[in-house]
Amino acid sequence: GWITVWPVGATREELAGLNVAHVHLPPSVVAARYWRCEIDDTANPDGYVDVSRVVIAGGWTPSTGIALGARYAMESATERIVSDGGAALYQPRPIRRLWEFEVPMLDEPEAYATVWRMVRSLGISGQLFFVFDRADPYMHERAFLCVLRELSSIDYAQVTYHSVPFRLLEEL
Repeated sequence: GWITVWPVGATREELAGLNVAHVHLPPSVVAARYWRCEIDDTANPDGYVDVSRVVIAGGWTPSTGIALGARYAMESATERIVSDGGAALYQPRPIRRLWEFEVPMLDEPEAYATVWRMVRSLGISGQLFFVFDRADPYMHERAFLCVLRELSSIDYAQVTYHSVPFRLLEEL
């Protein structure tokens, strides 16, 4: 079927500056060797569509979900230098989104066969696409391409159950 690329109720101004304006999640598990996308924009006077980045990725949904207390924030690497005369000078850098959360009470197979392998293969430079909630009305705001800010530990929560903290930093 056809899907619209603009989030319902969002304006162009609200989407300006976002790294990912549209996220499409299939309604069920899809196993495909190839993916085909057709763009139908007959009202476009330019005759072409500029698509900056397309990410097609597999996924993992923790069996226990995310613990309460997750934090969604923004971070800036803008540098502030104070001159000898006292004036502040800035080297502006883009703002990045940051998710910090914990996945609690994973059993050993999920903690080691899924999370440990994922963290080991990604390191702090491998990209992943984070989706907070499949039914999120703010998907365009809270889902994004990211990297692990730091390598996650597997914390021994109780006998045969583990918790894993994550810090995800948006990749621009």
